[in-house]
Amino acid sequence: MLLENIERALSAGLALQTWDDNQSSGVWAALGGDMDALNSVQSFSKEGLQQNIWLKNFVQGEGSETLIVLADSFETALSVIETRLDSLPNDIYDEQSKYRQSLEAVYKSIGA
Repeated sequence: MLLENIERALSAGLALQTWDDNQSSGVWAALGGDMDALNSVQSFSKEGLQQNIWLKNFVQGEGSETLIVLADSFETALSVIETRLDSLPNDIYDEQSKYRQSLEAVYKSIGA
């Protein structure tokens, strides 16, 4: 599997976090620049059934343009993130970009 966009993102200081879904629905993957925000998303997904369902609905609906994915396998999750990175503006790789700051704000608000 070729993951050029993810490799570029990691080289630009973004972090990738993956974890098993505690409801046995697959594998979560999230890409972002702030590890605390990624930890917040992961913790929220594990808080309880209601939070887990809310996050699943969020990433399949209004949050579908984030870099948070729930997929049936690790490979599929990475492939979805790779594809989403293709459609995002290149300033996602710039730490100071408004897009990246907005993405981090969304991630932080998930666990708030």
